[in-house]
Formats: sequence, structure tokens, C-alpha cells
Amino acid sequence: MMEPTALAERYLKEGNRILVDGKTVYNMFPLPVRQNQRFRVRLQFRRADLRQAVSFQLGRESPGFVEFEGERLKYPRFWSDYGDQEIEIGVRFKKKRQEKGTLWIWNHWEHPSGRTDAGLNNCGILVEECTPKRLVLRCSPGPSPQAPPDFDAVRVEVEPLDGEIECPEELSASGGEAAGR
Repeated sequence: MMEPTALAERYLKEGNRILVDGKTVYNMFPLPVRQNQRFRVRLQFRRADLRQAVSFQLGRESPGFVEFEGERLKYPRFWSDYGDQEIEIGVRFKKKRQEKGTLWIWNHWEHPSGRTDAGLNNCGILVEECTPKRLVLRCSPGPSPQAPPDFDAVRVEVEPLDGEIECPEELSASGGEAAGR
């Protein structure tokens, strides 16, 4: 049973990841990456009643750019306006000697007033699968404090085009919850 406190309130008290019904839920997902690593990303938006997006950004400890279609972007956001998408992105750190960093992934939605929101109410990210060859995230928007989490609203599938995905330690230590066991 989902706890009555909004997930966003719990992130403020407990940090970026919390346990909900025995499962790890993230406000933003931290994907460990290495210099010049490339990924194929599939985005599936499953709520026609809500304009949604997925964003990617390198962390403070690894400043740099996300490359998409030959452009270097600090903070690309991919909106549901274009339907389900399959894209290729890469990461490039500003410091050429830097080998590893974090690519943050999170979801947004458009409020009826037109503003873009993230990190509110019952937003969150569940990890459906994390293996060296595939990461699958299920994202819940938080358009209303009364709406329960909807982890089927957005699905993000990430496959490395080179190298492997390094799953965060807490997923390995959780007994395989992200591997669908």
C-alpha cells in the first residue's frame, strides 16, 4: 500500500532515493557513465492527457555536455509531442582527463498553466531492469498531490552502444529488485 505522504515530501526529508512498498524510488536517476560513452534511448509516453518530457544532464562532479544529433547540449529535454522516440545520445566531459561521471535522468510534465514542473507531488522513478546491457526506468509524473503515483506514464529504456551500464550499488545490494526478481 502506497504511503499517504507525497513522494516529493519524502525526498526532501530522506534524499534522492526512498523506499516505497519495499522498492527503491528515485526523484532523479543517477546513471554512472564514462567519457564519450554513447547510448540508444527509447522513450515511451503513455498518458495522452498530460504533456511530458524526459531530461538528461551531467552531474556537478562531471560537468560537460550531452551530445544529440551532432550538438552539445547541457540539458536536453525530449517532449512527448513527438510521440514515442528512439534517440542516440553521448556524454562528453569538459575535462578531457575525467573518465567517469553521472548522467542524471528525470521526468517533467506541463502544468495546465503552461509552466514545466518536475520533482513535485508523487513524481518518481522506479527501476524495472538494470543489467550491463539494458536499463529500464518507469517514471511517474506528479501533476496533482491527490493523484497516486503512475509509474506506467513514461518508460525509458537505455542501451549502451559501447561499454556497459554500471548499475548503482543500491540496486545490486537490493537482492535484484531491478532485475525483475
